[in-house]
Amino acid sequence: MLGVAVICAVSAVAPATAARTVSHSAYARMLQQADAKVARVEAPIERAMTSKATTVAEIRKLMLASGAVSVALGHEFAAVLPPEPAAQKAGLALSRGELDLGTETRALAHRLPPTKTAALAFLQRQHPKGGPEVDRALAALKAAGYHTGS
Repeated sequence: MLGVAVICAVSAVAPATAARTVSHSAYARMLQQADAKVARVEAPIERAMTSKATTVAEIRKLMLASGAVSVALGHEFAAVLPPEPAAQKAGLALSRGELDLGTETRALAHRLPPTKTAALAFLQRQHPKGGPEVDRALAALKAAGYHTGS
């Protein structure tokens, strides 16, 4: 779970254009695709954290990639809104959470100590806000009738 907790970060950036409303099925598809993207970047981080052969440079590279995915997802979700008013607030929160998660993850990656033992200890002490923001937003979307994939 350390890998999941570490994948946090970002500062919310206001979208340049107004979000467009998409259908329930289109938004649900976006959530499923986002879940698949996140799984593809989180799994290697979790493996790297437990592997004795992985270096800090490799962990940093994986964290930077994960942060980039989160920021991209934040921008994607900022550009659209689900049709249900109850889900719209959650959609905006998801966008903010992903942006926070990506920014925080990238910042943590750049601050990793040089040794793996120190880097893992450093990451265990971090409590980025993006992860819980995303979790709360996904729970609200699930309550509004969306399957979030997790």
